[in-house]
Amino acid sequence: MSRKFEVQPISSVLVRNLVTLAERFAEIKRVKLTTVGTNSTKTASFYLDLKSNRTSCTLRKYDFLTEWFEENWPEGHPMPVLEDPKHYPHRLDGNESSSGRKARKK
Repeated sequence: MSRKFEVQPISSVLVRNLVTLAERFAEIKRVKLTTVGTNSTKTASFYLDLKSNRTSCTLRKYDFLTEWFEENWPEGHPMPVLEDPKHYPHRLDGNESSSGRKARKK
């Protein structure tokens, strides 16, 4: 029995990371978000479409784009802090998750 591998879009956390990088990059370079899209993906509307859920991307493309931003990031400007999908949702404090549920005590 053979199963086709189904490509799933990346999580919303990773989408936010890409949009954050693209918006900050555009701000620093004083260019439009569509210019960042053209330069990094060859699709001008990519980040606008990603932000509005009109498109998605694969983990492979996410890795490619985060590497592109790292290699092309303007010198002298820190990269924004990104969300870590392994630790999402974040705990608001030591006892409560972002869902509002109390953490179990061991």
